[in-house]
Amino acid sequence: MPLILFFVTVLVPAKMEVASPSGMGSVICAHEQGSFQGSAVWFSVRDPRHSSATIAIGGPYESHGDVKAKETFWSGDGSVVAVNASVWQGSHNIYHDYFVAAYDFQTGQRILPSGDDRVRSEAVEALFKTRGGKGSVAIETPYMI
Repeated sequence: MPLILFFVTVLVPAKMEVASPSGMGSVICAHEQGSFQGSAVWFSVRDPRHSSATIAIGGPYESHGDVKAKETFWSGDGSVVAVNASVWQGSHNIYHDYFVAAYDFQTGQRILPSGDDRVRSEAVEALFKTRGGKGSVAIETPYMI
């Protein structure tokens, strides 16, 4: 009788959390490494001033998808965190970098993916300008794009 072996891969998401430079909260990246499908990341925040639960701000962003997260940035004053991603522009046959989601710790508001990528990204950039500009990188995405 032949011996048949089955291999099972258990995927356990890795999680990293980085506190805001302002001390207002933190950003969390959950990363799931897939075997054949690539990997994916999700972003959320902890904002104890506005919620007792974590707040999802974006994802999944997949290494093989049309929206590939690159990193998250803090605003200069640490009150805003935003997800920067390469977004496939099929009509132009290129990827373009945009801010695809963000969270404002001062107001407790999410800026979520909806509508035009360029318009949303410009809104996040304008918010950054009012909060000390684009500051440091909070999390670099753990998958290769």
